[in-house]
Amino acid sequence: MKSKQENSGLCQAPKLLIVSHEICGSGRFVITTKEKINDKYHRILEAAVKVFAEQSFFQSTVSQIAREAGVADGTIYLYFKNKEDILVQFFSYKAKQVFARFRDEVDGADTAVEKLRNLVRRHLE
Repeated sequence: MKSKQENSGLCQAPKLLIVSHEICGSGRFVITTKEKINDKYHRILEAAVKVFAEQSFFQSTVSQIAREAGVADGTIYLYFKNKEDILVQFFSYKAKQVFARFRDEVDGADTAVEKLRNLVRRHLE
């Protein structure tokens, strides 16, 4: 059963990632909170956008993204396959945010006309 936070439409760190962080190689559990994982995940995404904007996507490197995010180079690969995956995940993250806002606008209206007006208003803001 999904928690309310998982259904909020905000991008979450991949579930496989969370599992791989909870159990270390010896089978012992490592204490890590989802918030801490999500914080690094989102810091990497935001750092990547900044690096891509400054250096261009093709000229940027994973090392530059890691430096900007304040994480080790290898940490990037715990969350993403490669630089292209970071870009794809960022677009997915932003799309989920936009659709969550649209959903909130539609849910806040009673009639179909109000729902459409709210949706158009939100889109144009």
